[in-house]
Amino acid sequence: MAICQSAKRRLNLPSSQICSVTESIDIRMAADLENSGGDGSIWSQLPQHLLEYLLARLPLDCSFRFRCVCKCWNDVLSSKQFGRLWAELGGGQPCLILCMPNPRMPFLFYSFFSGTWQTLSLSFMPDISRVNYRGSATGLLLLDIPIYTNTFRTSFPRVCVCNPLSQTCFALPQILSVSSVMGKTIVVGDDPGSYEVLVVGKTRDDAVIAQVYKSSTKSWEKIRGSLPQGLVIRNGEMFVRNGFLFCLTVREGIMGYHIREGMSFIIDVPYNSPNIWPRLVACESSVLLVGGIEENHLLTEVIMWELLHKDGIDHHGFSWKEIGRMPEYVCRQFRRDSCSTWFECVGVGNNLCFRAYGSLQVVVYSVTQGRWDWLPNCPAAHQQRKHLHLKSLAFKARPEMNV
Repeated sequence: MAICQSAKRRLNLPSSQICSVTESIDIRMAADLENSGGDGSIWSQLPQHLLEYLLARLPLDCSFRFRCVCKCWNDVLSSKQFGRLWAELGGGQPCLILCMPNPRMPFLFYSFFSGTWQTLSLSFMPDISRVNYRGSATGLLLLDIPIYTNTFRTSFPRVCVCNPLSQTCFALPQILSVSSVMGKTIVVGDDPGSYEVLVVGKTRDDAVIAQVYKSSTKSWEKIRGSLPQGLVIRNGEMFVRNGFLFCLTVREGIMGYHIREGMSFIIDVPYNSPNIWPRLVACESSVLLVGGIEENHLLTEVIMWELLHKDGIDHHGFSWKEIGRMPEYVCRQFRRDSCSTWFECVGVGNNLCFRAYGSLQVVVYSVTQGRWDWLPNCPAAHQQRKHLHLKSLAFKARPEMNV
């Protein structure tokens, strides 16, 4: 029924027709293949372009199940042409995903296009019991996979990039010259169909450096210029926007780094209160700072600022503008769903998605419309105690993207 409702929104057809399509594909396919000697007479006669169009219109989680129908469907769903068609028909819209550290457990994702919760899984990754999600870009997930030797975890996890739609994964080569990593992120590469992984860390002599892995060359390179010595990144929060690397530091404020020019600078935060817990968030091309105000161990207010870039490549070209505050009634409900003052904030398209610690409830602020809304309750199959380990990320599916 959930599939029918989601498909109805995307196809704009009556429920009876959608149910007929999905039930025929999902329930009767096995019988058709068996009765026709494995050829699937009904579906094998469907023109290729109509088959691609039909499959591209169905919910995302269907593509995983339908790969197992036959070799023809697997080839269609794995092709770059289908990936482009799927994105053109709205499948490539950004969505919110709630990830579990255990790849055997499906993670939840909410499609703002269809307005539904669905599930995906990394169970195709063999012999992995735990992953840490570090970021996403161009339909790819950046993962840290802890390495254990004699029951002890090593200091360097294996860094991997995976595409959950194509069910492919690639382990990056070992990072060069870095003894400890403070933050990492994944971004779109300069070449078509490529990606880059940026890492900020320290060498053995405590020098702060940045390196980038380019999928086009399959190698690590040192980024030109230098970073402020003594830099400590808060919660590993960093991302790239408009040619700048931004990260939230523990003491200094916001560090900006112009990648092409190799110049770093510090941007002061727009507050001076020690009771504000900040989150640095990327929202489309904008850089936002979200501050939660804590009083008596309670979250009392949330303020949002946008970083404005006038000109130049140093701190003088940037300023902050307050764009909104969480209403008191929303904040009150937000507190009821949380077991602490900690919260996550993720930019998905033009929306800011807030999730309280230990909760599956998500409240969304539309930056363009200035409106607050709660997402529908998600059909969680996880135990309540395991919600504490969820990680929220923005994700834009790209089935044709290679790792």
